Amino acid sequence: MFPELNSILNSTPDSFKSSDFILVSDRQADASFLIHHYLSFYLRAGCKVCFLGLVQSFSHYSAVGQRLGVSLTQAREKGQLVFLEGLKDSIGALLQEESSAGLKGLFRFVESSVRQNGGRDDAESWGPPVLLIDDLSVLLSLGVTVGAILDFTLYCQATVCSELQGNMVILVRCEEEDADDDEEGSNLLQKGLVHQCNLALHVEGLPTGYCRDIHGQVFSGLPSMLQRPYSLDVSAQLLRTEGFIDGRWVSAASTFPVLDPATGEEIAKVSDCGTKEAQDAVNAAYKAFHLWKSHTAKERSILLRKWFDLIIQNRDDLAKLITAECGKPMKESIGEMTYSASFLEWFSEEARRVYGDIVAPSAKDRKILLLKQPVGVASIITPWNFPSAMITRKVGAALAVGCTVVVKPAEDTPLSALALAELSVQAGIPPGVFNVVPCSREKTPAVGELLCTDPLVAKISFTGSTATGKILLRHAAGTVKKVSMELGGHAPFIVFDSADVDKAVAGSMASKFRNSGQTCVCSNRFLVQSGIHDAFMEKLAKAMDAELKVGHGSEPTTTQGPLINARAAEKVPHVTVNKHTHQGCQVEGQVTDAVAQGAVIVRGGKRLEGSFMQPTLLSNVTTDMLCMREETFGPLIPVVKFNTEQEALAIANASPVGLAGYFFSRDISQIWRVAEQMEVGMVGVNEGLISATEASFGGVKQSGLGREGSKYGIDEYLEIKYMCLGGLSS
Repeated sequence: MFPELNSILNSTPDSFKSSDFILVSDRQADASFLIHHYLSFYLRAGCKVCFLGLVQSFSHYSAVGQRLGVSLTQAREKGQLVFLEGLKDSIGALLQEESSAGLKGLFRFVESSVRQNGGRDDAESWGPPVLLIDDLSVLLSLGVTVGAILDFTLYCQATVCSELQGNMVILVRCEEEDADDDEEGSNLLQKGLVHQCNLALHVEGLPTGYCRDIHGQVFSGLPSMLQRPYSLDVSAQLLRTEGFIDGRWVSAASTFPVLDPATGEEIAKVSDCGTKEAQDAVNAAYKAFHLWKSHTAKERSILLRKWFDLIIQNRDDLAKLITAECGKPMKESIGEMTYSASFLEWFSEEARRVYGDIVAPSAKDRKILLLKQPVGVASIITPWNFPSAMITRKVGAALAVGCTVVVKPAEDTPLSALALAELSVQAGIPPGVFNVVPCSREKTPAVGELLCTDPLVAKISFTGSTATGKILLRHAAGTVKKVSMELGGHAPFIVFDSADVDKAVAGSMASKFRNSGQTCVCSNRFLVQSGIHDAFMEKLAKAMDAELKVGHGSEPTTTQGPLINARAAEKVPHVTVNKHTHQGCQVEGQVTDAVAQGAVIVRGGKRLEGSFMQPTLLSNVTTDMLCMREETFGPLIPVVKFNTEQEALAIANASPVGLAGYFFSRDISQIWRVAEQMEVGMVGVNEGLISATEASFGGVKQSGLGREGSKYGIDEYLEIKYMCLGGLSS
């Protein structure tokens, strides 16, 4: 009936057989819906997809994908996506007919193509499932029963379900707006449909209880090719979703979702630990402390080194976790894992270099000794923007000297912390030494308060916003705990007339756009001297055009991932600091405020879909604009023109925080003057990336207390005890 259709299909059977999924769209399927909810989901997981785009050309789907941050062209070039050309007219015509032997023939062909051998009782005999974006009734009216993922769009009638027999996989999408159909579909599933199928893989709109029952009843029959989380293709050992207390994986009474910030899709449900679990973790850590501190420094060093080795061995999978839950590009995630592991390596070496002192006494009958001893249990509260490195930078130092820890990771990124816990077990870290208590945003205040007030906790280490840091300081004051905090920053970036403009532009790109501007040491306030202002702006704009690409972090070409959530990007009339996450003002709100006061958008400036924001360059910025007064935490460069060195320093130091600062100059006298006068804890001179394991990390003013990393970071977990040994004969 359609010879060109048969020719195309019969010439590409391997496209079906070698694919993980076959995606078939109909005339009503919206391209953005297909790509966002289905195609991107499988491509991110590394699946091979055969896409029968029946209505639109590949260029159309590719353009839509580009807007959504999904590179279909790249997937096609890599062989991950097969798009069958030439099917539009023939299959489009088929689908427009009420009934057609041709349509039945098409799906009979698909059935024969995906079946790898006979044996309907053997789940392994089925090839790739078919995801049909079409009315289920149309397919079933033709008597087609294939190994397929079918889209129920409100067609869960009993007559339909009676035909759903055999070894197939079913995707149920009962729409929430039609309660009657939802209830009927749920009852049918509960009454026996799930027993006829391998898996109800993805359920939307049904009551939560039924979803849990469906997955539990049929998971054991899942074909091996489906036994991996499609949105997160990592080792099953590393994808942990329970709390980790006293060496055991612990479930809580409820769970909370972890979302991919690029798509908003749920990638995991994690145990929502509360104050009970937090108290259990503190008790376990306190009990373990008395044994752990008795280990020799060499023994602790060896175990930390094993942990380091395991992280390096699993670096790529751990990086995938970071990209999935944090959104940063894979290249940066891999970089973070290398950086994260380096702290365990560093502190495994520093563990054997914790020295005390022998002090010359004033009397002959005594000796004065100064001993260094671990403080005890440490509560470790970490942010989402570096979900692995912020843990190891603290925990490495704590464990090296004999402390035990309870980690509360950010609610947006608990998976990285739990994966570290799994590797700690494999490394041989004893039970109770390293505990992880994940919790939702709703439970964070109560859990955080317990971890800061419990009398068994001796030390608090926190990285996050200044506002939250002040709350935790008040909690800690009641029991006078030892505290170290790395809080918000608002880094100035000064370019003097004496600077190498090309190097200053490169430094700007590195300092500002790492993790889409979501780091505490990102440059926020750009000050450029009038003599080179125009040249700097021109070159920076060209660099942004050439080097920045917005997209999903799993795409190899992406340099700018999403902001952590829509709140970080959205336009709001009054911009505030989120109390429970390490993020500053919403970016679009800052851009709107600046433009309203006369700033000019040179590049970007627009909110994209979801939590994406265009990298933005503003000129004609003044110091009274919101972006110059509050931390941005996003891909925004506001540039202020200045005339004198004194003017630049005055602007740079006019902030209540002082974490990091940067400047570019080739005048050696100016370098010394400015470096000494900048009111920050870290200075980058002719360099935009300054973080290093060997260097101290911390700020001044309201940017925090104490230092992390370097040889000084270990002191944060030690107490000095003075021992006077008297009664000695001369």
